[in-house]
Amino acid sequence: MLNQNSCIVLEVYNHYLTADSLRGRYRFPLRYNFYDSRLGLRKFPDRHMGQKWYLSDIE
Repeated sequence: MLNQNSCIVLEVYNHYLTADSLRGRYRFPLRYNFYDSRLGLRKFPDRHMGQKWYLSDIE
């Protein structure tokens, strides 16, 4: 279930990550760092397809 600050990873392709959220569809360049502040661990988007992310965790 999505809330205002979460998104679902749809695909990683051609140096971009695409994600859906309640605010719309986002595309992030893969040069961005993906970081899970709750776990204190860096995430790798290509290994987390379909996973829920919090937008605040995408720097």
